[in-house]
Amino acid sequence: MDKLKLYRDIIQKVLTEYQEWAAGAKEPGIQQCLSFDVERDHYFWFHVGWQGKDRDFGVM
Repeated sequence: MDKLKLYRDIIQKVLTEYQEWAAGAKEPGIQQCLSFDVERDHYFWFHVGWQGKDRDFGVM
């Protein structure tokens, strides 16, 4: 396994673990989302949802 693939796998594993931990907070109406673009090495983690009447969106 080359170093680049190893680093990609580590980054994806760490982000997935943090996202699962954050999703465990169970904020009502808020969803944690994690997206990987493996061809271009882009990683996007955000939350989206509603808090009462207010739309909530944020990039982690």
